[in-house]
Amino acid sequence: ISGNTASLDGGGLHSTSGNTVLTDVSITDNQAGNGGGISHQGSQLQFNFMTISGNTASLDGGGLHSTSGSGGLTNVTITNNSATGNGGGLHAAGGSQTLPNLSLNQATVSHNSAPNGSNIRRITGFVSLRNTIVSDGSGGANCAGVVNNSRNNLESLTNTCGFGSANFSKSGPNVKANLGDLANNGGPTKTRALLSGSAAIDAGNAF
Repeated sequence: ISGNTASLDGGGLHSTSGNTVLTDVSITDNQAGNGGGISHQGSQLQFNFMTISGNTASLDGGGLHSTSGSGGLTNVTITNNSATGNGGGLHAAGGSQTLPNLSLNQATVSHNSAPNGSNIRRITGFVSLRNTIVSDGSGGANCAGVVNNSRNNLESLTNTCGFGSANFSKSGPNVKANLGDLANNGGPTKTRALLSGSAAIDAGNAF
């Protein structure tokens, strides 16, 4: 899903009801007000083996803008997206304090840009991360707003996501993600490979 433009929400995809399930999909180089790549306002979402890259939002959520529902993003790469406002990679801001409820597992959220939450901005709801890399954002901090550390996460060079050293997670000035460029690394979509010296090598866990 590539090269599309929306004046309001969801440059590549705008989901307003029901369940959204996407597998082996790339959403690239789209533009919108909110959710340059995807705007999700439905009940459930499930993204598997996806890449969301190169999308632009003139407001919030360069890659993904989620305001309701719950679901999981597994083996997902969110990279090279930008927003003028909040959440260059991912923006979570629902109509209640408990929504959206998003869980990222084995994800890479990196090299996105926004003034507030270059990679992730959570205003309401829950954003839980496990076996996930958050790194190399530009503009604002990697994370803005509290995210839930569900173990084995890595934030490169800083600790704005609050991973600390607990639960086998890694963050701080000496922690390096060392990600390669977005490329075909043998999967269904383009990804960022772990280069030599990356603190994420052999650091995940299947629990």
